[in-house]
Amino acid sequence: MAFGDEKGFGANTYFTKLDVEREARVFGEFQRRIIPDVSGLISEARLPENDDERDAYYHLYATVAAQDLFIAQSTALGLGVTDDADLQSLITRQIGDDGRHASYFRESIEFVTGRDPIKDIEANLRAHWELIGDLPRQGFLGWLAFEFDYEFYAVPEIINAAVATVGDPRLSHAGEGIYADEAFHRHFLSAWWRRHLSQQSVEKQRELIGKLLEYDRTYRALKADYYKGVITKMHRLGGWPWDVVKEITLNWHREVRDYLLPQSAHALRSFTDGVASEDAQAQ
Repeated sequence: MAFGDEKGFGANTYFTKLDVEREARVFGEFQRRIIPDVSGLISEARLPENDDERDAYYHLYATVAAQDLFIAQSTALGLGVTDDADLQSLITRQIGDDGRHASYFRESIEFVTGRDPIKDIEANLRAHWELIGDLPRQGFLGWLAFEFDYEFYAVPEIINAAVATVGDPRLSHAGEGIYADEAFHRHFLSAWWRRHLSQQSVEKQRELIGKLLEYDRTYRALKADYYKGVITKMHRLGGWPWDVVKEITLNWHREVRDYLLPQSAHALRSFTDGVASEDAQAQ
């Protein structure tokens, strides 16, 4: 039985003024520079062949499915903290995308192991909320910092799952749609955020960036052990080991953070001038 064959909507059909294509190029450049070439590593995974591999698959994707449900639930909170119609259009799409991804993972676990993981997914979801607490509910900036952490900074985790050699071949095919969904979320939100930040006064820019950096440090501290555990589970299925992913993640996080949250006066001026130049060229 096939699943996951929905086609992603064209990024440039409705959102051209946000220059999603440019954001795709930027993040593609980051990825090529920081993450090893995986073109020869990503192939159709083979099914688990023994009880240990099936158990590893079950526990990894019961965790990942719960995380996607957490993301869908937290994303929905954004509807209550912004009335920006552009951003709300992303939020509503993202809720559906991540909810659908969670259902793929649940179905895949049942296909691979013969067990419905819903009870463990529910338990993992509760544990994830207990871990993160009310951070996504702390107004617009708490919610936006959640988006940055789970949509932008998680790229190495997504790619590590893609290079794993043991899994569900059907999920490998569905993954093409999942990766396209996640890329669209990043590119749209990045374009929206950069435009929004560039329209603020310098004082307001510094205030927003400072608060988001504080949230960033909090999210990363809370998730450190959890993230290491997820990567370790992936390694059991042929993904990269923790020491490799840790180094990639540190570099990726630093690069993307500095792009989204420029901190020096010079970087802020360059950021604002750059967005203004891009807007002028687009007109």
